Amino acid sequence: MDYYRMCQRFGLNSVPSPDGRFTIDELIGEGTYGEVFRAKDTVTGEFVAIKILEDIAGNEEEIEDEYLALRDLSLHPNIPSFHGIYFVKGSKQLNDQLWFVMELCQGGSVTDLVHGLKSQGKQLTEDQIAYILHETLQALAFLHRNHCMHRDVKGHNILLTEDGQVKLVDFGVSSHLGATMGRRDTSVGTPYWMAPEVIACEQQRDSSYDSRCDVWSLGITAIELATGDPPLSGLHPMRALFQIPREPPPVLPLSARPDAPKLTHFVSRCLIKDFEQRPTTTILIHDPFIIHGSKCIHRVREELRAEIRYQREVSGRVQKHPDVTTKHGKLKSKRKNPPTTIYVDDLAALDSLSEERIVNQLKKRYQMNFIYTYIGDILLAINPFTPLPLYTSAEQKKYCNQMRAAYPPHIFAIADSAYQFMLHEKANQSIVISGESGAGKTESGNLLLKQLVYLGKAPNRNLEQRILQMNPIMEAFGNARTGINNNSSRFGKFLELSMTKSGQLTGARVSVYLLEQSRVIQQANRESNFHAFYYIYDGLEHDKRLKEFHLDRELRQMHSYLPSDRQDNKTKQNNVDKFAQLKNAFEQVGFKDEEVNSIYCILAAILHLGDIEFGEIITDNNTDNKSTVIDLTPIHRTSCLLDIESSDLLECLSVNSVVTRGEIIQRNNSVSEAVATRDAIARALYSRLFDWLVNSINSLLSFYNTREEYNVIGILDIFGFENFTYNSFEQLCINIANEQLQYFFNQHVFALEQAEYESEGVPVQHVGFCDNRPVLDMLVSRPMGLLALLDEESRFPRATDRSLVEKFHCNIKCNYYVRPKSNALQFEVKHFAGNVTYQASGMLEKNRHLLAIEAIQVLRKSNNKTVRALFQSPVTKTGNLYSQDSSTGLVGLASQSRGQQTAATYFRHSLAELLHRMGCNNSGVSLPRFVRCIKPNDQRQPKQFDPLKVVAQLRCSGVMETIRIRRNGYSHRLLFKDFISRYAILGFRLYEKVPPTRDNCKHLLVKLKLDGWAIGKTKVFLKYYHIEHLTKLHEKQLRHIIFVQSCVRRWLAMKHYREALLAKQMSWGALTLQKHTRGWLARQKKKKSKGEIPVGEVAPIYRQEPKENDSPIIKNQNKVSPVIVAENKKTYIQQNGVKVLPCKVQQKVEREKHLIDFSKNVHACNKEFYKFIKKTNISICLNDLKDFNTTGQKGLVHNAIKKLVNENYCKFDSENRMSSITAKTNNIQPVNKPKWVSPLRLTPPDINRLPEGFDFRQLLRPTQHAPTESLRKRLVQRSRPVAANAKG
Repeated sequence: MDYYRMCQRFGLNSVPSPDGRFTIDELIGEGTYGEVFRAKDTVTGEFVAIKILEDIAGNEEEIEDEYLALRDLSLHPNIPSFHGIYFVKGSKQLNDQLWFVMELCQGGSVTDLVHGLKSQGKQLTEDQIAYILHETLQALAFLHRNHCMHRDVKGHNILLTEDGQVKLVDFGVSSHLGATMGRRDTSVGTPYWMAPEVIACEQQRDSSYDSRCDVWSLGITAIELATGDPPLSGLHPMRALFQIPREPPPVLPLSARPDAPKLTHFVSRCLIKDFEQRPTTTILIHDPFIIHGSKCIHRVREELRAEIRYQREVSGRVQKHPDVTTKHGKLKSKRKNPPTTIYVDDLAALDSLSEERIVNQLKKRYQMNFIYTYIGDILLAINPFTPLPLYTSAEQKKYCNQMRAAYPPHIFAIADSAYQFMLHEKANQSIVISGESGAGKTESGNLLLKQLVYLGKAPNRNLEQRILQMNPIMEAFGNARTGINNNSSRFGKFLELSMTKSGQLTGARVSVYLLEQSRVIQQANRESNFHAFYYIYDGLEHDKRLKEFHLDRELRQMHSYLPSDRQDNKTKQNNVDKFAQLKNAFEQVGFKDEEVNSIYCILAAILHLGDIEFGEIITDNNTDNKSTVIDLTPIHRTSCLLDIESSDLLECLSVNSVVTRGEIIQRNNSVSEAVATRDAIARALYSRLFDWLVNSINSLLSFYNTREEYNVIGILDIFGFENFTYNSFEQLCINIANEQLQYFFNQHVFALEQAEYESEGVPVQHVGFCDNRPVLDMLVSRPMGLLALLDEESRFPRATDRSLVEKFHCNIKCNYYVRPKSNALQFEVKHFAGNVTYQASGMLEKNRHLLAIEAIQVLRKSNNKTVRALFQSPVTKTGNLYSQDSSTGLVGLASQSRGQQTAATYFRHSLAELLHRMGCNNSGVSLPRFVRCIKPNDQRQPKQFDPLKVVAQLRCSGVMETIRIRRNGYSHRLLFKDFISRYAILGFRLYEKVPPTRDNCKHLLVKLKLDGWAIGKTKVFLKYYHIEHLTKLHEKQLRHIIFVQSCVRRWLAMKHYREALLAKQMSWGALTLQKHTRGWLARQKKKKSKGEIPVGEVAPIYRQEPKENDSPIIKNQNKVSPVIVAENKKTYIQQNGVKVLPCKVQQKVEREKHLIDFSKNVHACNKEFYKFIKKTNISICLNDLKDFNTTGQKGLVHNAIKKLVNENYCKFDSENRMSSITAKTNNIQPVNKPKWVSPLRLTPPDINRLPEGFDFRQLLRPTQHAPTESLRKRLVQRSRPVAANAKG
């Protein structure tokens, strides 16, 4: 192959060969297109740098651009000088090489310099950054003046010489322009440094840019020099490419350079998203920061020279790996690796929409195990049909409080988004999972639950495990194998997780809808019954407990309710493992062993019930042919397991009651009626058992009924659209439910959103979509809808399937209803997902949801508590068992009349209840999130992608229309009031009152540097990534506010502590002063007690204890007041002398005070004495108290106690007062003592035997309470005027 292009442009054929001129020394660098070596020129003796490029044919454009730039523009001092180009012929063309010989920059790149400083804990100074940017800007200005843009400005391409000079290198992606402001439309560069307009050229074909893209890259380089890494460096380059155009321009973190305002201003000037408003290099040269760099060139060069030498000789250089580059929509990570095509994470980012391109994107991602893809805020999930390592604990941690673009699309990201929006907006969230059967909806629901439980961080780990263990129970009893899915959900489940306002998980509640009850008694070809029957059979056999439930391996093949029962070892082992998980789940959730055994009994009874066979007994007149049970063994087994009488069960199966004109007439059942009754009992047992399990789980995992205090995240997992070879009543209900969910999706994604655009005057291109409202009206409207006609026909006793079909044909006039061309009992409906043909055979019987009253009465008499509870509880209008622990929502209890008991009626109420739960939250606003599951092939094989199958699903789910409206529309609409109240703190001061006007909203959006928004008449219209960014800013601002508050609280606490400590120190000083003052007063009182100072002259000091409700000021005053009183007392004594002449009033007060003191002493002695005699059981005879002195202050009782205590028990102090009681057990002789009698039990002595003149009323007053309070009050009142007169 000839290098024709390069031969034409710069004469490659005439390029010389090096021929040993250069001696290659060492590798000094590596890029994405070549390697750089240090070499010596043997001719000149100089050391040079040689850039060797291989794969010349694959890099022709890069080689040409670099050669032209070096040849024509290398004379500038900030561009390395060019020594020539050489061609080395290889053994084959792939080994051909081109050598670019240029000036050697031994100082390395500035990126290596920054990382070397970072390893030492240092960073570039502001002067050094200003110098490097000044020199780089000089080189860029020179390039732009010569009609050349670099397009790959970054720290790795800015080199330093040994002397600290700056050189701009690597012109491999540069572009030569026809004019100074010429434009290009090629998306090329290194992702983290690329300007938004350059990235947009890959996504929007009509976009272009000019040389100012280098200014943006220079601003990113400035941040790199200041912090060490460019913004978004933690993201994958591909995700950075999608995030740069959507996010506001990055800023220099304040924490990185708090003392560099000029650098921050320079970065903000460079990083303006609208390149038309961005300054050119000619203007930026005059920026104050750049001018500052020009003034310190020589000093900074010396500093850089020293640092380069130090890093080379001492610390070592830290070389960074080459960055990933992009060109023409491909990423190139290493020199020898081929470029890889960029496959977008978000289909809404595609520049052109076509089914072929979308399917190709999904196919390539699926083959690389990228099974998740975004459509705006909607997730597409393709079933891999094989386990993938995407759901580990590390992945859970990764998708925790993150922006959606930070990591690849994931089901965990949807859970994290719902959780964050619940906390941020304080509103309930719902996640709707949809798709056809086998697309992976159940697994997606389980993964959402797993991540939400992880994010909720329940107060105790037990609650998390119990909630997660709910899934094995629900799947065992609600899932079954169908022809297209081995684990198909045969019911609808709406799981609600309650969270506190702070985001803690508090409980869970499950609401179930539309259980396929007919599967218990009949299954289609290649289908099976519910998993629970197979689990218990193999599990109980493994546990050797089959006989407890009258089950047997040989009997297993005969059960009519268990067709298609696989008996291979792999299936049996799987069933045993699932049974072990089921038992563990029962235990973890909180079921009792008795309840679990009852569940096994009911399941086994259903199997035995299906084995009951009936025969016909022909009467003589052939008018009343009744049925009889052929074998009574299944009857006995069923009765034993349900704990009912066999005769009662037999009677309810063979006889039924009819009420006619107020009379009850019993008639015998025919064989068909007996079989219908048997099957109705089996269906009722299983469906009510399923409801009982759900109610029990809700009560065990319940969050309290005060739902206003909680926010709820709901997850809907319902059976997918089905189209089998034979479709009956079950498929009709399932597809109607999916039709309703599609309408729900259309309303929230298309209809309501576009209606708001029109009402608010927002110019958005209208997106057409397939509205399925007509087909839904045809199916569920009343009175002429298909379900209403089915209910009407079911009420006629003689109605047949033929009459039903004829009624459909005559009354349904709609293009979505297709009559068959023959007289077959079938009809066709044009659903949103395709046409489905339904067979009308047996549809009436399946709709007549009637259970005989006799059967209900028999089962209510069961001795099994669980069985009895199943039929004693009423049924709601949705057909579920009523529970007092949970609200029934919109519907109440169902009537027991025959007219209400139809499956279609239950279905309509269930559908209404489901939509109500999904569509409303506390604020009445619906906030649904959608996960669209895709089935890649019908064979359920991994790595197989059927484009036709996928396209059909994309069409019916409206993916093309969804991409258009998510690309052009606004998924979030906020009222001005809500927008200002929530985000005003991001752009205004806290004390500012910002009215919610249109101008203020616009001003705030401009301040936040957002683009791509719209403002209507009353609302702000934002895209989903705007909301994510605002949410992050709001959370960051709140964290700052909380930090400030915590600092203020800490300061207040420290201040309060210091004040309390100071007050405590003051109180300690006051107490010390009071202690010494009271001691001095006591000593003075003792010295002056002989009359020198009258006692009544100085008022007593009463210490007032502070009350609990007193203010701190009063408490502090109470602490200081005793000191003040003591000082006043001291001053009074000093001023009035030692002796004060007494007066009659003072003498009277003195006598009363002595009397008070004496009474106190008597009271204290009596108390101590009584305590002592009670303790020692000693009594005193009053007649022995002979020697006493009636004179003086110490009377009869005091002398008697003193005499007794002196002899045996007590001590007296120096003032003749009893100070302590000590028993002298060694001196007591209880043998010779007379019988003592307690004075408390004596009658009063004879008054005539007492001495004359002795007044007992003065000495023997009652002493149970101190008699001094009233006297003390009088004393204080009388002493006040005395003190006043004395002072006067």
